[in-house]
Amino acid sequence: MATTDTPNEMPVLSSEELEKLTEQMKHPDFGVGIKDRKYFLKKYPKCFKGNRAVKWFVIKGVAKNKAEAIQVGQQLVDGDYIHHVSDDHNFEDAPLFYRFRDDELSKNGPSVAALKKTELIKWGTLKKKGQAFWNDRFFVLPKDQKKLFYYDTELSSYPRYIIDLSTSDLVVAECACKSGSYCFTIREGGLKGRLHVCCAKKSVEQEAWLSALTSVGVKFKEEELHTTASSIFEFSTKDADGQPVKLEKYQGKVCIIVNVASQ
Repeated sequence: MATTDTPNEMPVLSSEELEKLTEQMKHPDFGVGIKDRKYFLKKYPKCFKGNRAVKWFVIKGVAKNKAEAIQVGQQLVDGDYIHHVSDDHNFEDAPLFYRFRDDELSKNGPSVAALKKTELIKWGTLKKKGQAFWNDRFFVLPKDQKKLFYYDTELSSYPRYIIDLSTSDLVVAECACKSGSYCFTIREGGLKGRLHVCCAKKSVEQEAWLSALTSVGVKFKEEELHTTASSIFEFSTKDADGQPVKLEKYQGKVCIIVNVASQ
């Protein structure tokens, strides 16, 4: 009998049902076909294809059609049982490679999906200042851990860095970092520690992060920009017509600063 792809809402499976399903999927003879695979000369150990898993879900009666099968696969992703091998995709009916979490060769920290299964205070995407560029990073603040995790994306398996909030304070200053953004700096390890400069798109989002971070004991400090700036390009000034000008527009050029107001 042919199956249709009507997008019915698949019931949410319990953790016990998902664990039982993963055991069936791993069966060496009747499972989803876990093996080492290659793509553009790169080897991916112990993985299976998403489109094969979709067919398997339907054949085994786990789902009635492909649409429901994709929802089952996504529940496995959301439950942190499986993930895309490069953390670039959610679950799809495509020849993409997926791997079980417990088949990972190394583990350097919790995945985003694993943290989402715990009690969280705040999570979301912020712009973070790197050495040369601003990058989107996904931040997660768990309850009662005194740690702030940030990742490349919401699908990442491991954190890019874990900020120790027990040694950190918050700085909010006049800032010319990103036009139209609202920034704050997490200063990890005291005055000479590591700086994590983050920007939110809206002031309400900035305030929400400040509230979340102070709720776990991070001390809040408001400072003038001249006490924290690392270069002149973080300042703003006014042109001859009194209009605001961000000095960052002159970065990479030779600049001469002349004081014309002193006697």
